[in-house]
Amino acid sequence: MLIDIKSGPTSSVDLGGIARHKLNDNGSYFSLIRSPNHPEIPVDDTKDFGVDLKSYANYYVNDSICILDNDKRRILISRDWPGNIMLYYWIGDIEGGKRLVVSDDLEQIAAEIPDVKASKCGIELFLTKYKHFHSQTIYEGVKILPQGFSLEFNLTHGDLIIKPWFEFHRPIVITNPKHAQKEFCSATDASIQRIVSKEDKIALMFSGGSDSTLLLDRLIHLGYKNVSLFNVETLGQVAQSHRAKVRAKAYGIKLTCIEIDPEQAYKDWLKSIGKIYSAPSDVRPNGWASELPCVYRTLSEHYGKRPANIMWGYARPFHGCYVRPKHIPFTFLAYTLLRLFPATKGQHLNLLGRFGLRLLGKIGFVEDNKSALDQIAGTEEVLADCVNEVKHPDELINLKLIFGYIDVQEWELHRFQAESNTYYPQARNVWPFYDRRFQEVTMTMSLRARFGGVMNWLRMYCPKSRKNLTLNAIEKELPETSSPAESLLGGNYYGRPSMKALYQNEKCYCAINDLFSQPQAQRLLEYLSKEGLFEVPRSFNEFCELSVPAIEKLSGVVLLLAHFIPNRIQCP
Repeated sequence: MLIDIKSGPTSSVDLGGIARHKLNDNGSYFSLIRSPNHPEIPVDDTKDFGVDLKSYANYYVNDSICILDNDKRRILISRDWPGNIMLYYWIGDIEGGKRLVVSDDLEQIAAEIPDVKASKCGIELFLTKYKHFHSQTIYEGVKILPQGFSLEFNLTHGDLIIKPWFEFHRPIVITNPKHAQKEFCSATDASIQRIVSKEDKIALMFSGGSDSTLLLDRLIHLGYKNVSLFNVETLGQVAQSHRAKVRAKAYGIKLTCIEIDPEQAYKDWLKSIGKIYSAPSDVRPNGWASELPCVYRTLSEHYGKRPANIMWGYARPFHGCYVRPKHIPFTFLAYTLLRLFPATKGQHLNLLGRFGLRLLGKIGFVEDNKSALDQIAGTEEVLADCVNEVKHPDELINLKLIFGYIDVQEWELHRFQAESNTYYPQARNVWPFYDRRFQEVTMTMSLRARFGGVMNWLRMYCPKSRKNLTLNAIEKELPETSSPAESLLGGNYYGRPSMKALYQNEKCYCAINDLFSQPQAQRLLEYLSKEGLFEVPRSFNEFCELSVPAIEKLSGVVLLLAHFIPNRIQCP
C-alpha cells in the first residue's frame, strides 16, 4: 500500500488502488486501510460521520482511515489502535509545494524518496533505545506514525500536523475482583467470536502455558470444533513440547509438533530478515524470527494452502500487569507529584511532571536526552493531558503500560504478518488478546481487581498473582499435577534454553561472519564501532558467550545490513 499526495496549485492524491467511498457532492471521500488480522467490518453508507475522523476510527475499530476533505482542502489519515498495520510517512519539498508519502512497507516508502540516506539518529535509537517511544526509522526523514495518532496534510500549503485521535486515558471503573473476573471472561469470549467464526479452521499455536490454554479452554466452551493444536520445538529437544502434549491430552485433542532444524533456521533467518523491520529483541535468531518460516511452511502443507486462521495467545500486560513491587512506591510518588503540579492543558510537561513520569521506571519516552528532541509533535502534550485526568494511581500505571509496551505489540503484528505473506499468504493471523475492545475493557480494571484482591496485589511479583485473571478463567479441571496453576505459568519460556541451538552452531556463526566480511558492510561496521554501538565477535567461542542484549544488538546489525546493502543505501 502506497499513498502519494502532493500539495500546491497542482495538488494530487494517489491512494494506490484503495477503494474510495463518497461522502458528499464536493468530491470528499473516505477510504479504509484494512487490518489483515480481523474480518472486515462492511462499509455502512447509512453512517453519516461527515469528515469526523475519530467517528470513523471508532466504528471501523480494526482499520486505519484515510479521508479527503475537499471543503478544507486537506487529507486526514489515522492509524488504528492497537496497531494492526504499520504506517510510515515521509514529507519533502517538490516544485510548488510539498509531497507526503505514506506506506505500510518501510522499503517501499524508502524506494520513493529521492537520494534516501541512512539516519544516524535512527540507527542509534534502533540499536540502543528500541523500546523508547519515538518516531525515527533507520532512514533519514522516514518516520513512524504511532498507533492511535493521525496526520493532517494541507493540500494547499503542505502543512503537516500530527496529533492523537485515540483517548489513551481510561478511568478505573472496575475495582471488585469478582466483577473483573466476569468481565475478563466475557471480553475474551467476545474477542474470539469477533475474530473467528465456528466454521473457520483454527490453528491454535499451543505452548501449554496459561494464555494458550485459556484460548483452548474458551474455544471449547464456546463450541468451536475446527480447532487443531500446534507446538514448536527445536530438533532433538523435547522440553518445549512436553508440557504442551500433557495439556493437549487433558483436553483430548491431538497436538502436532513442528520441529525446527537449526541449520535451516539460520538460513531462513538470514533470508527473511530483510523483509521485516522490527526491534532487535524481536529479530534475534533464537526466537520467532527463526521459527516462523518453518511454522508457516508446515501449516501451509497441513491445510493444503487453503485458508486458515492461525491463533496466537500472547497476552500483553493489559490484564496481567507486569509492574514490579519496587516500582509501586515510585508510582505513588509520581502520582502525587503529577496531581500537585499538573501541566497546563496542551502544553509540555513541566520539570516536576517530567520527574514524576521518570519515577515510573521504564517509561523512557520522557528522558532528557537527544531522542526527546525527535519525538513526534504532540507526544508530551498527550501525556500532559492524560495525567491531568488521572484520578487513580492505577490509571497512571495503565499509561505506563500503554506507552511502554506499545512497540512490542506492533513489531510482533508486523513481523508475523510479513512472514505469513511470504510462506502462507492464504492464512490469517489472529490475536484475541490484541483486540482493541478487549484491551479497552481490561484497561479499566484496578490492579487489585486484576490480581484478585489486596493480598495478591502485595504478592504481585509472583507470576500467579500477575496471571490471576487468566488462571481463574480456565474452567477445565487439570488433574495431572498437584499444582495446576503453577504448571500453566511460563509458556514458551519453558523451553527457551534449548532454543540456543538455533544460533549457537558454527555454520550460523560462519554465515553471519561472511555477511560482516562483505566489502559493502565494512563502512557500516566501522561506523558502529567508532560510535561504540557494536563490535563484531572475534571468534565462535565469543559468539556463543554473547549475552542476551548482545545477541539482540547483533541481530539488529544484521537487519541493518539486510536493509541497506540490497538497496545500495549510503551508510553513515
